[in-house]
Formats: sequence, C-alpha cells, structure tokens
Amino acid sequence: MKCPRCHKEVKRGDKYCVHCGMKLIQVETTRQHAQNKQRLSVRLFNFLPTFLLILACLVMPIVYLRSYPNSSLNPFAPGTTTANEIGDIKENASMETVAVYKTTDAFKINVANASKFLDPVEAYVASLNSDYNMQFDTQYKIWVLRNNDIVIRVTCSTMLNDNEKLTITRRFNRTKTADTIKEELTKKNCTSFEDLCLNDQSELLTYMMGTYRYEALHKAFLEKESDFEKEKQTIGHYGYGAYVNNLPVQYGFNTLENKSYSGKVSQVIYRDGDTYYVKATHNYDGAYNLAR
Repeated sequence: MKCPRCHKEVKRGDKYCVHCGMKLIQVETTRQHAQNKQRLSVRLFNFLPTFLLILACLVMPIVYLRSYPNSSLNPFAPGTTTANEIGDIKENASMETVAVYKTTDAFKINVANASKFLDPVEAYVASLNSDYNMQFDTQYKIWVLRNNDIVIRVTCSTMLNDNEKLTITRRFNRTKTADTIKEELTKKNCTSFEDLCLNDQSELLTYMMGTYRYEALHKAFLEKESDFEKEKQTIGHYGYGAYVNNLPVQYGFNTLENKSYSGKVSQVIYRDGDTYYVKATHNYDGAYNLAR
C-alpha cells in the first residue's frame, strides 16, 4: 500500500504515514466505500434481466386485457348477465360487444344456457348436410352484446372438386326479424367464357337460387359474353358480370316461394393472373331462428 501524498510504501492498517505524517484511516475508509459501491452495482446489473422478466410477466397481461377488452380470454370482460347466463334483451342497454367466441365449445364453457341459442344453429348446419347431401366444414363466430343480444355467424363450405367450392354463410341475430343468408358457388382456373357459365353446376344453382331466379340470371350472364371478350384484359377489382335483384311476380314464383322475396342473385367474373374465377351468389333473408 502506498501513501497517497508521498507515494512511499506504508503498512496496511497504519493510521499515519511514517514518511510524511498524512492520516491514512480516511483514505482506507474511502477505498472500502468505493469497493462496496462497485460490488453493489455489479449485483444490480446481474439482477436486471430477472427484474425485467418479472416486470414483463406482470405488465403484458394488463396491456393485453386493456387492448382487447372483449376477448373471450379476458376474465374481467364486462358480463351480460349473472352466473354466466344470458337473460332477456335489455332494452335500454348499449349494443357494445362484450365478448367474442370463435368456437361453440368456448361459448358453451362461458355461457351456462348456450344450448338455448346454439340448438337452432346446429340444427340448421345439420339440415344443410342433409339437404345438399354434402359434408360441410363449419366455422362459427359468436358475438355477445351488452344488451344481451347475440349474433352468430356460421360459415359452411365444401370443395365440389379441385376448382369449385360451395360456401353458405348465415348470420343469426337474436333481435332481428330475419337472418341474412349468402350462398356462393366459386369456380377458379377458368380460361374461357364457357367455363365461367357454370353449366356443369346448373342443377346445384337451380337448387340454390330457385328455378326462375337461376334462369333469369343465366340469361343475363350469357348476354355479357361479347362485352367480356372485349373487356377481359381490363377487368378490375369489382369484377364483371350479371346481377338480378328483386324479381317481380311475373317471373313465375311457384307457390312454395315467398312472393315478397327481396333477395339478389349475381354471377361475377374476376381476373386471377392469366386465368379467371367466377362467383355465383344468392343473398337473401331467411326466417329468424335464434331464441328470443
């Protein structure tokens, strides 16, 4: 150890320098404080990653719940009823979404009386499989609103072959007087107008749309052939095709169809690189099925 004044060797523990007389205890104390401070800094630095990890585990769930208050994973999402049951419609409550479920299982876990609302939806899906004699892949999305309203969107789809797909989407709404239904047949990889006519699926389209709606649409679509040949290289985002809305009674509705029908049918061509695809769509309202 050296004296800080004369820089000559002194013994550790001496109170004074034997050469110049400088008091050494204060110097030693200062040195110890500096060493202790350095050790503390090292410890804090080594603990920092652990501290940040703990902080992230605490903060991230709070941030998520604040960012997605309506998530079905949020246990603090505003409930619509007591004891996880959805009761009667609240006339003066807001229509804010308080929960969203992407599977029927999640809805059943969180809502005690879920079957009351799911039974007519699942019955509808079963009827599609039977009526079309096809097995549909089904996806659900369920919204619960603060006023106890429920909206259930069910999407059923099946591939008819490598290029053709049938999709049926129905939106059930507890407070509406009708459900909205969209039936759509899509065919891709078409290279000619004949491919786009969907003649090979005329029987299915007749079943989807009804005889008179399909015949009116098919006729209107065939009239687009010459224009298609002229415009096919410049078809834009909205496509090109035929639309038939609100067919009047003189088109010959049979007694099994609703004469007040106000649906729409369309057959629209879209460009996809060097080929085209076509969508034949039937949009209409169906009688409501969801429990009140």
